Amino acid sequence: MNLTYLCCHNPNNGMSDLEVHLFLARVETETVHIDENEVNAKRWVPKEKVLEPLKENRSHCGVSMLG
Repeated sequence: MNLTYLCCHNPNNGMSDLEVHLFLARVETETVHIDENEVNAKRWVPKEKVLEPLKENRSHCGVSMLG
């Protein structure tokens, strides 16, 4: 996997010490193993479907908008 660190962001600055670290990952292949302590479910989604709510201002989640 090719992993590039993009940035660190606090979406609730002044209200919490939460830090979100954003990475770009390019994956050639993946295994089927899912760590159940980390992820309950995952699926690949087309980029356009992810960008649509952002472009239409339907997402109000700072963490989602950061990505």
